[in-house]
Amino acid sequence: MVKIGGVGRHMPYIKMTNPGAVIHWAKSLIAVELAYGFAVLFAKLSILSFYLKIFTSKNFRLAAYIVYGSLLANACAGFVVVFTACIPFEARWHPEMATSGKAKCINVDMFWRWISFANILTDFVMLALPWSSIWSLHTSRNQKVGLTLMFLTGSM
Repeated sequence: MVKIGGVGRHMPYIKMTNPGAVIHWAKSLIAVELAYGFAVLFAKLSILSFYLKIFTSKNFRLAAYIVYGSLLANACAGFVVVFTACIPFEARWHPEMATSGKAKCINVDMFWRWISFANILTDFVMLALPWSSIWSLHTSRNQKVGLTLMFLTGSM
């Protein structure tokens, strides 16, 4: 995106010196959106799979599967929107089509803001998920605190 799309430069400069770079940037952005969605999904699913191997309580497993389903639903929504945000699809890199009425586009910025909110919410739920299982263990308070801190390092 930096080399062919001009990322890192001001948009008015790019439009003046290399207007085709804006189209390359917009096309590259579609790939970035897909890669981001899959990267977040698979990282979180691997953490949840790890949790499911460790914790066996029925309530924990139900909560983990609910989070699992919400992650999959969030990723599917993101995947669908990448390809259907503008009809026809070419309006994603030709914004003048949407402003002229030749295309219909959703507010992509608003969509990603709200899908990111769901992403952040699942982050917090996944951080808090093991706490009840950890604090119900028959070990010392210091060991429970240590385990809680160990699982919280996942927020790093």
